[in-house]
Amino acid sequence: TQELEQTRLEQLRFNVGDPVECNCGGMRRPTWKKGVVVQKRYRDEYMPPGLVAAYQVRLDDSGDLIYAPEDFDEIIRKPL
Repeated sequence: TQELEQTRLEQLRFNVGDPVECNCGGMRRPTWKKGVVVQKRYRDEYMPPGLVAAYQVRLDDSGDLIYAPEDFDEIIRKPL
């Protein structure tokens, strides 16, 4: 429902335009890259059915668009 989607959006820590760092290296060897949130609750046709990522992020160094699947500090955080 629309109310549920609004609740999910409000629970996310970052907003569009916020600077963030994303872990692009995994949990064992984190590699943090700086970027900017460009969309909340991101989904595209290449994702598995039912998956909605917490954020889409544009990386500062390459301009690549990536997504943060969940809103956890181990995946996406405020820049240090």
